Amino acid sequence: MLELKARLADDGVEMNDSGRLAPLTVSTDEFPETKRLALWRAVYGRNIANVDIEPIDDAPFQASVTFQALPGVGIVSGYRSAADARPDR
Repeated sequence: MLELKARLADDGVEMNDSGRLAPLTVSTDEFPETKRLALWRAVYGRNIANVDIEPIDDAPFQASVTFQALPGVGIVSGYRSAADARPDR
């Protein structure tokens, strides 16, 4: 277990005192406004959800998702601006 904790820490993954993975949040608030949609498509759309994201209006794009790994289950919660998400081919 200590070896795994050390490897995760080297990769920037935080664990709490019980050895469980800490929640991970990815948000467009961390990106420059002009690049939010492009970066969200790359980070979340292609690498996590395997979808292409297309906003349905001209409002500035915003999104946030939090991942929490628990024993035997993973929980994801979040929000995003109005958009179509279609399977990435």
